[in-house]
Amino acid sequence: MAKKKAKPSLKEGLKEDIKLIGKGAKAGLVTVANLIPTGKAASTVGKFVSKTTAGKMVATEGKTVTRKFTQGSKANITQQAPKKFKEGVKSPVKGTKVTVVKQTKGQTPLQQTTVTKGRVARETTKKAGTYAKGAVTGAYVMDEYNKSKSKNRKPGKN
Repeated sequence: MAKKKAKPSLKEGLKEDIKLIGKGAKAGLVTVANLIPTGKAASTVGKFVSKTTAGKMVATEGKTVTRKFTQGSKANITQQAPKKFKEGVKSPVKGTKVTVVKQTKGQTPLQQTTVTKGRVARETTKKAGTYAKGAVTGAYVMDEYNKSKSKNRKPGKN
């Protein structure tokens, strides 16, 4: 006669369920950690730093910028001569030397800090968030690896 398998007791079944729930909770924690948007947090920190340091800075004045270049073949600059000359729309000929002089606006203190201190704060925060995500995932993976390694180990061997 074949032996009948003993039914697992309620206590053993409950222990197994708790183990599975714990394992799922750990995996869920890793998933949640990786879903946190570090970019959003970084931009919020950058904006805060920019606004707090902007009060200590003075607005810059505009500059005159000169740009010199040789006209290429894909130019889509058009010039319209005065109507009295009865000339149509013209485009510069390839190889024409062009000099553009224009006046730029100065930066406000908020613009200055956003480009300098705000950028640094954004990058630092994003890096820290990425490292934290990696640490959580790495810890979970190493824990699972160590568990599987100890299960596969034969008794008497180290």
